[in-house]
Amino acid sequence: MKQLKLIDKHDRSKLCEGRSCGFGGGFAVVNTDKSEVEMKMPATACGDFLAEVVHSEKTGKSWSIYGFQTKKENIYDLKNGVTHIVNSILPLNNAGKHAEYDKEFAALEKNWKNIEKFLNWFENKFDIKIKTKISRIEENKYLFTFSLWWTNGTYKISLYKFLSRAAIYYDGKQDPVEYLDKLTSNDRYHWNAMRTKVLDMLGGFIPEQVMTINDSCPHNLGIITFHWPRELNKVK
Repeated sequence: MKQLKLIDKHDRSKLCEGRSCGFGGGFAVVNTDKSEVEMKMPATACGDFLAEVVHSEKTGKSWSIYGFQTKKENIYDLKNGVTHIVNSILPLNNAGKHAEYDKEFAALEKNWKNIEKFLNWFENKFDIKIKTKISRIEENKYLFTFSLWWTNGTYKISLYKFLSRAAIYYDGKQDPVEYLDKLTSNDRYHWNAMRTKVLDMLGGFIPEQVMTINDSCPHNLGIITFHWPRELNKVK
């Protein structure tokens, strides 16, 4: 693939983000004819906004919340069964660098191939045929190309965002679950809250999430808050 040029005309400052800095990104479309990657939403450190996008793409329903608007735009690459997110280390929204910015920036620049390896480990365990590929667009801008399996529910895209972010310091050698068990600060809290569900998924229990136009706003319907229907049989 030729070197891609990033096109981003979105204004992140309009968003009211629950998580306002650090690893984050947004959905994008790759135009190989023009060698361009076009952002389809503002880059954000708050993964909840990704839920509105996958819900709109599935149901056609539009959403407007916390300064963010979505509508169905057919952003998925259905022919190849993939979609794209451009990720980077984001400063505080309207407030400059946060305390860990330089450390996280350096880690992402050094470690993005290990993030890919980390995500691929889970994809192998979940029996996802198409594995994540990460490519560097430019400094602090990385294109994640991944299976549409991850867009089949708001809880799945939430998990994908968390795993992508959590792996920033992954060394490529440690068992991924053991690595997650040793996380610190907010990531440790989030991992502990979702751990049982992820272990269920690793064991083959992967619930189906049905998304319809009658749903309430999915903004906070991520892996932690999604109702876990244990009575269901394994659904891939």
